[in-house]
Amino acid sequence: MKALIFSDRLNGYAELVAASKSLGAEAVAFIVASKDEAGKCPASKVYQSDVDSSKMLDDYFPALRSVVDIEKPDVVLISATKRGKLMAGRLAAVNNTSAITDISSLEVDGDAFIGEQMYYGGIAVRTLKSKVFTIVTIPQGTFDATGVVGTAGEAVNVPVPATSGKIVRKEVRPKAGGQVNLADAKRVVSVGRGFVKREDLNIAQELASAICAELGCTRPVAEGEGWMETARYIGVSGVSLKPDVYLAVGISGQVQHTIGIGSAKTIIAVNKDKNAPIFKCCDYGIVGDLYKIVPELTKLIRG
Repeated sequence: MKALIFSDRLNGYAELVAASKSLGAEAVAFIVASKDEAGKCPASKVYQSDVDSSKMLDDYFPALRSVVDIEKPDVVLISATKRGKLMAGRLAAVNNTSAITDISSLEVDGDAFIGEQMYYGGIAVRTLKSKVFTIVTIPQGTFDATGVVGTAGEAVNVPVPATSGKIVRKEVRPKAGGQVNLADAKRVVSVGRGFVKREDLNIAQELASAICAELGCTRPVAEGEGWMETARYIGVSGVSLKPDVYLAVGISGQVQHTIGIGSAKTIIAVNKDKNAPIFKCCDYGIVGDLYKIVPELTKLIRG
């Protein structure tokens, strides 16, 4: 069995290789990067297209399509980013097949792929089955990439056709807030609507710094209030995590959020509402005012 993998994030390939191995499939990659960066991809074979700052990711679609035609994989695994889903949809359309998005698990049953997908905002799971060549998008953090190491086997350069579209990239600016990779974090401190105002998030940031953790949040904090970038949103349509320690501060614990932290080894919660749902899924819970408890925790940790 063969899986073609593609991600618009260089750090996404290890997880896609892990997903391929879980299926018992050989991983062949298409990557938009320099030759040196492509050589670090742990796939058995890598098709590489050079980065062109004037091109959009869409401009590399013909190259991806050509690799599919050459390799004829059984399945294509793509990181479930916004751009990744766009590429998956186009690839499914031109190949007259289906795209299964945001799967939470994937396995092979005879000649069929079986995927599970969160439904109704995370309160249900539906099972999808495909017996044909399938495109699958995988959210960050779904598969454990621990131990996936190595370098590319055979490397093949894939030329990119001249851009024929009307959209031309003129400039690239770093996104405000910097880079974040929650899926690989060993410790995460996450904030919810228990915080009254944006400035108060510094309380959680101090705790995160004290334990060398990444800072995450719930959907209302990112998309509702706009207090944090959406890359830090954890939940059913955000990032799924597998950290050693997850500390939820001021988070009620609705299923849309907890579905993204179910694989955490240890969950600790701080909430003033003793009936908050988060206390039903945490390992340790502290009932009290986060504005008093979190600074005290930080002080104790720092000695």
